[in-house]
Amino acid sequence: MKISKQTRQQMAWESHELFARVYLDHYFSHPFAEFHSRLFAYTEDPNWKFLTGVAFRNSGKTTILTVSLPIWAITGVAQKKCILIIGQTQNQAKQYLSNIKEELTYNPLLVQDLGPFEEHNEVWNSGAIVIKHYGAKIIALSREQSIRGLRHLQNRPDLIICDDVEDIESTKNQEARDANYEWFTSEVIPCGDEDTQYVYIGNLVHEDCVLERLRCAIEEGRLDGVYFRIPLLDDQGKPTWPERHKDQSAIDALHKKVPNENAWQREYMLRIVDDQARLLRRGQIQYYDALPVNQTPTLLVLGTDLAVSNKMTADYTALVPIIAYGSGKKVKLYVLPGIVNAHMMLHESVQKIVSKIDTLEQQYRSTEVLIEDVGFQEAVYQDLREEGLRTKKIPLRGMSKRERLELPASCVDRGQVLFPRVGAEALVDQLVNFGYGGHDDLCDAFSIAVNYLVKKSRFTRSRFTSGDWYHIDPPREVDEEAIEAKIAADNKFFDDRVEYIEARALKRKEEGLPRKDWYRDLF
Repeated sequence: MKISKQTRQQMAWESHELFARVYLDHYFSHPFAEFHSRLFAYTEDPNWKFLTGVAFRNSGKTTILTVSLPIWAITGVAQKKCILIIGQTQNQAKQYLSNIKEELTYNPLLVQDLGPFEEHNEVWNSGAIVIKHYGAKIIALSREQSIRGLRHLQNRPDLIICDDVEDIESTKNQEARDANYEWFTSEVIPCGDEDTQYVYIGNLVHEDCVLERLRCAIEEGRLDGVYFRIPLLDDQGKPTWPERHKDQSAIDALHKKVPNENAWQREYMLRIVDDQARLLRRGQIQYYDALPVNQTPTLLVLGTDLAVSNKMTADYTALVPIIAYGSGKKVKLYVLPGIVNAHMMLHESVQKIVSKIDTLEQQYRSTEVLIEDVGFQEAVYQDLREEGLRTKKIPLRGMSKRERLELPASCVDRGQVLFPRVGAEALVDQLVNFGYGGHDDLCDAFSIAVNYLVKKSRFTRSRFTSGDWYHIDPPREVDEEAIEAKIAADNKFFDDRVEYIEARALKRKEEGLPRKDWYRDLF
């Protein structure tokens, strides 16, 4: 069906997506995905102040936001008059301008319908394009160039686009990251005025990069804006652009073209890659087919990591049950199926824990609940105690997530922690991808459980009977005060012992021994 010039003009005036479909279809070799429509919708909304986010490599993000948007923002309903595009280097800035100039000069349908776009050589060759017919100007500069005082006639920049202005090298230390943020907030933002809209896109090169700081500010309500994140695969492992990547074989073929795993994780999966890389690889994970027979388990715990919100952008609540057989050097820890990883509020977490404990006790007998000793979880601790559950608060001791996971990772590597073949897939995925960003709630619940079990198993003796509080089958009627006193005394002894062991492990680490030997023979 042939569309008249007047109809095309009207469509392009009102809709950025239709503008791109009509005049820039040669940029897109596959039909648009749902996320493309969302990106176009964001740019058509005049109410946002900041548009920031990430999308996987070759998603079309840069074409939409650095080629299509500047032209449509001038020729369409937005009627922008001074657009500034900032790249990390001068070559990058020149390429942005060259792409736009190519369309304004050699795109016959665009020129016929929305032109003229006369070329002024003295301006078009000096880092800017003046479109006299619209009274507008597009400027492209590198981050190193001064942007103070930029104007076109009486107009200050009313649309500022920053693309890939940070990289790994420029975010390696805190001073550099602070300088990046200072540049954006003190140089770029003041370059506009109260009506200016800002676009900031790039890669997640560090957990403290400008992109992440803007995301936090938007999600916490400190910044008026929109944040988007579009990885190659969604949370269910399905392609976000199915029109282009139709199935897993297509994803695998693409993955093979990216030999650097860090690059794949960062640029396609949009995970922040830790400088120290991952703690575990999939080949180190060992599985079990059945729990030991003719052997009584010594401990059973439910490791938890509780979230405070059920919003889709929030962390997940994670529950990981682990059962121990044996003690000391012969202890074996078995992750049980039935792991929980879901969005829920704190009161929902309490209900889920109570339900989970009921199930575990029906199958395996008594279970102890472990929660982090942090302020907001005190209410959960009290609620669980009132429900009659054996609940233990675990202090974090100022340790980072990575530090808390190092000993459990060492136990996994030695085959002391085993996983079910079915029912722990999400946990395994988080463990082998730890350090590459994404959710790590299950890692936290797993580490709190393993650290606790390993600490207890070092001092559990076979002389303990089913009546002892260490055992999985304590009597229902017990002296609670006596138990609490015993726990307090034992925990002090355990904690002192753990400090000694961790000091020895640190020394081995400093001596250059491989990770698997840091904790060897220490328990």
